[in-house]
Amino acid sequence: MSPAALSLYTKGLLGYKSRHSSIFECGTAKDRVVARKDAPRPYIIQIDRPGPRLEIGDVREMLAGTGVQIDAGYGPIPLDPLIGRYVVRGTATQSARQRAEKIRGVRFFGDAKIGPIGQPEH
Repeated sequence: MSPAALSLYTKGLLGYKSRHSSIFECGTAKDRVVARKDAPRPYIIQIDRPGPRLEIGDVREMLAGTGVQIDAGYGPIPLDPLIGRYVVRGTATQSARQRAEKIRGVRFFGDAKIGPIGQPEH
């Protein structure tokens, strides 16, 4: 470490927080603005509900008030209708996901976009 850098480091001006200040800033919400840390992310949502076939209206009603946004064009897809296991696609912030996961039978899985390797995006 150079003498100048050592001087800055000992004064607390060259540390982890100063070098990574943008990371710390995007992790906090100011004036009720959603920070990047809590930005909505895509999920596959598994729902275990034995009984009659699950419809999209049932899913919306079940997740109402949690903040989870459901993709109406995808699901519910029956994975195992005998035990009542279905999946839907949706987006949620971390806090919305935590609220929804308190509902019995609801689980979240990351929904990563998958495409062919080496193909340019148009």
